[in-house]
Amino acid sequence: MREPSPGVGPVVLTRGGPARTRAGGVPGERLTDFGRQVHARPAVVYAPRTAAQAADAVVEATASGRVVVPRGRGHSVDGQTVVEGSALLDLSRSRAVHEVTPVEVTVDAGATWRDVLAATLPRGLAPVVVPDFLDLTVGGTVSVGGISGISHRYGTAADHVRRAVVVGADGVPLDLGRGDPLLDRVLTGQGRYGVLVTVTLALREVPGRVRRSDIVTGTLADHVDVQRRLLDTGAVHWLEGTAVRGPDGALSWTTRLAQPEDLDASALMMDRTRGWSDFPDFLERADRVVRGEQEAGRWTRDAHPRLQTILPLEEGRRVVDELLARAPAEPLGPGGAIMVYVTLADALRRLAVRGDAGGHALVVGWQRTAPCGDEAALARMQEANRRVAALTAEVGGVLYGAGRAVGADGSWPRGTSGELPGGGAVRGSTDAR
Repeated sequence: MREPSPGVGPVVLTRGGPARTRAGGVPGERLTDFGRQVHARPAVVYAPRTAAQAADAVVEATASGRVVVPRGRGHSVDGQTVVEGSALLDLSRSRAVHEVTPVEVTVDAGATWRDVLAATLPRGLAPVVVPDFLDLTVGGTVSVGGISGISHRYGTAADHVRRAVVVGADGVPLDLGRGDPLLDRVLTGQGRYGVLVTVTLALREVPGRVRRSDIVTGTLADHVDVQRRLLDTGAVHWLEGTAVRGPDGALSWTTRLAQPEDLDASALMMDRTRGWSDFPDFLERADRVVRGEQEAGRWTRDAHPRLQTILPLEEGRRVVDELLARAPAEPLGPGGAIMVYVTLADALRRLAVRGDAGGHALVVGWQRTAPCGDEAALARMQEANRRVAALTAEVGGVLYGAGRAVGADGSWPRGTSGELPGGGAVRGSTDAR
């Protein structure tokens, strides 16, 4: 046992190397996450590097009666990995890429997608579904599902997990294959049913170049209609969309398309072509935005009370219309945006997504940023998220990655607990990042 880190709690040394803690990078601070809405002190922090070390940590933590909280890079937004008095499993050091074959790659759950791509792209391969932000962890991503603009074709990242090693409270690492009922519970289980240690992902060959195009519309109705018609061609490879508020307060709606050069794009409205990108550059498309937020200080300083929902298309459009019609304007904050794009509900069966009569669903992400120290702005955004949650529940939508059961009043409890295989409590986590 080492000396406790200030404000964090005891740090436990596990076999095979020292542990470390992360508490916002400032000694004495309580632990927080990307959302910066919740701060708490775990009772103990473990930093396992191997399945055996993770098993030791879980056994000791459950024997002491503490709730086990797996955490990757702390990119949850609602405090899901920030639990007072918990046993925190910091998996961020466990990030090895173990084996790459022509069809699959096995990685530690704490490996980021950037780590994975560094090993697979030189071989002309990549995971089937890769999230926009490459510094999320693989384990955290598949614990919530993992969606992107390619999900209408290939589903979630979790759908392409071939095997995984999961540790239960009895300390036995379980090697689970596709179709195993426990693996199905762990994937998208948000940490409630076991601690992911290693993950084996299916791979596919990557294209050489990708043609990129933007379609700008003036209204939500046109934005959604364009995307629905594009998906109905069956030719779209990747599609996402955003709405950004201009200086005059008006929203500009942009649909973004990407089509590999070996796929026919003649049926698509790619007249406003942004040009061609090498596939690795396309995968890093979010890096420029993140760098801008980092340079402005918003990434590491400000609160991010964000919420992502997936709703039946027509109901979702009405919900967004209703929210945007309210006065004052829906609070987004500096650099804030609304992610809005159409997908196919059948491809997201793992997430229990409902579609409209045509099978379409609408992904809506409220990307809010509250300036550091502006408690009034943070409170307004949290209240706005409660409105979103309430309306989402009314139309049968889901809160993606929030890990919250929506109540009748639109609120949700602070986290959920489940049972680890072998007994013992584990705190649900949406730490995909």
